[in-house]
Amino acid sequence: MKKVFRYVLATDNGTAPSYAPPCLTLTLCKPQIRKAAAAGDLVIAFAGSSLDRNPEAVIWAGVVTERLSLAEYWQDARFQAKKGAPPQVLDNIYEPDPRSPDGYRQHWHAYHDATSHMRDVGGRNALIFGSQDTWVFRNTPRVLPASFGLSMGSARRGHQTTFIDDRHWQELRAWLSNGQVAAADVEPSANQVIGRRPSAGRRAMGC
Repeated sequence: MKKVFRYVLATDNGTAPSYAPPCLTLTLCKPQIRKAAAAGDLVIAFAGSSLDRNPEAVIWAGVVTERLSLAEYWQDARFQAKKGAPPQVLDNIYEPDPRSPDGYRQHWHAYHDATSHMRDVGGRNALIFGSQDTWVFRNTPRVLPASFGLSMGSARRGHQTTFIDDRHWQELRAWLSNGQVAAADVEPSANQVIGRRPSAGRRAMGC
């Protein structure tokens, strides 16, 4: 069984998730997902209304390969490039600090100020997504076929969690990789986009 977290991405400014090398990471925002998701779980982000008119359009998806505490993320040599000074917009901004009430000192970020601190730190963890099963469709959002049964429906806030069996996971993985679904599984729908290959395709990154 594969655990699937789904949510709506309202804005996509390169912060949450961060697409910067060495790999895609989710370290800011979405605290409930960051607390609950573990290695092997799948996260799917649907487009908010400002990103695509179709509510079933997928912006990115990925399987968690590691879950690090924010302190571990800050200290890990692999993610030093995720730190930056203005005007860079990166996500490694919480430095362990025993003098801080919650144990972290927040560094500058264009979109996250002191009002974001509690929500970000409340998520506890940084989710790491490796190159093997990470898909990014920022420039060409792809509409998830209704046959997968993973629609967000009218619940556009927070997140939803479900489980899919191994067969349906392999079918979903194939669709994310190449836009194809098995003909026997297709239920015609105006919301489906089948057989279209994204120009941006799969984004290969490290980790």
